[in-house]
Amino acid sequence: MTTPRAKASAKTPSKPAAQSRCFVAQFCDDIRYELGNKITIVGLYNGYLYLHEFPALIPRFAVNAYVDLPIEEQITTVGFRIEKGDETVFQTSIEPGAPEIAEVENGHDQFTRRSVGVQISLPPLTVMAPCMLRSIITIDGVEHVAGKLRIAATPTAK
Repeated sequence: MTTPRAKASAKTPSKPAAQSRCFVAQFCDDIRYELGNKITIVGLYNGYLYLHEFPALIPRFAVNAYVDLPIEEQITTVGFRIEKGDETVFQTSIEPGAPEIAEVENGHDQFTRRSVGVQISLPPLTVMAPCMLRSIITIDGVEHVAGKLRIAATPTAK
C-alpha cells in the first residue's frame, strides 16, 4: 500500500525540460586556460562594475557563459550573445551535430547533468554612460537571460 504522499507525488507531472536547466553567466576581467581542461576566472564581478567616469574604456573583459541541463535532454542548436544596452557586442553559436551538443552516452558513469558553454574574451569595451550588460543563451530558438552586469558610476561617500 502506498502512502498518501507517495500517491500525490506519483500524480505530479514531471518538470518540463526548460525548468530543469540552469543558465549561468560570470562576468570577469580575464579567463585563463590551464592544463588539464581547467580555466581560471580572474577578477569576477558581483553584479556591478563601477567606473570613476564616463566615457570609459574597459581594456580587458570576459564572460564565462553556460547552460547546465539533464544529460538526456536533446538539443540541436545553442547560441551565445552579449548585449550592451541594445547593442550586440558578441555573438556565436554551436552548430547542429557539434560534439558539444551531440547526444551524450551515459554509459556506466551515472552522470545526470551536462554543461554546454563558451568562454568569451571581448575586445576593449567602450562605455559612454551607465548601462547593463546581458548574457543571452539561445537553445533551439528560445532565448534565456543567463546573467546581467550593471555598469555604474562609483558610489560617492556621504
